[in-house]
Amino acid sequence: MKKITIKVPQKKEKWQLSWGIGGNTKKMITATSLFNVIERRLLRTHLKEKTTIVVKYAKDTSNETISSLNPYYLLHVLGCFLEDYISKQTLKRISKDYFKKGELL
Repeated sequence: MKKITIKVPQKKEKWQLSWGIGGNTKKMITATSLFNVIERRLLRTHLKEKTTIVVKYAKDTSNETISSLNPYYLLHVLGCFLEDYISKQTLKRISKDYFKKGELL
């Protein structure tokens, strides 16, 4: 199973994105740019193994998706996890593009 880990920034930090266990960490300035990177990569590649997304917040709290081969499900749930951080325009696009397609795990 592949794991995508996102760390929500605290004061004056950047968003951190890690692909897989021990994967390289990318730093991003905004949650919208982070979502766009994940979106492009998930839709560009055909998922061969189940993937889960973990969003780590402050003080050991986190959200985790059910592992899935459906990139639409993963992107829809990621949009729900990041709704407080991404722009309204992006949030509307996520709801429109991935809500119905993400129903099946």
